[in-house]
Amino acid sequence: MSKTVAICGFFCLVTAVVIFTFTMPSVLSDENLFLKNFVNHEYLSFMGVLVTITLASAANIHIELNRYDEALGKSGFERSRADLRHSAMALIVALCVSLVTVFVKGLLPEIAVWQAAVNGLALITIAFSIVTVVDLTLAAFRLTPLPRKPGPPGG
Repeated sequence: MSKTVAICGFFCLVTAVVIFTFTMPSVLSDENLFLKNFVNHEYLSFMGVLVTITLASAANIHIELNRYDEALGKSGFERSRADLRHSAMALIVALCVSLVTVFVKGLLPEIAVWQAAVNGLALITIAFSIVTVVDLTLAAFRLTPLPRKPGPPGG
């Protein structure tokens, strides 16, 4: 998936959430029983697991880049490391947004537009996290095995 496709898809989702929030709030409000029962501790748990597993994968990619640097004898993956750091931080921010979303949802009055906005934010956060996970997964699959160092002849 190219970054352009991911960004366009993300903005289409944000646009759809905004449109539904103000024109048909019942679609995203707590009238939607799935969203009512999901955007609470369940959503926070989902995001916690997603972020934890993905951060572990990002750490493994970082370790593999260290091996590449070691094999090359120089550091040649600064941009990859920066992208990896940005993705990891984005996931941590998404987890923090999830926490705030669940907390705020409990404080809001039971007005359909407010519920739709908060539930929509939860959906946007999930979509953002999934796009980040896809990006990190594709990065992991782009890593190729390091060339073997030549050993002693006949051994």
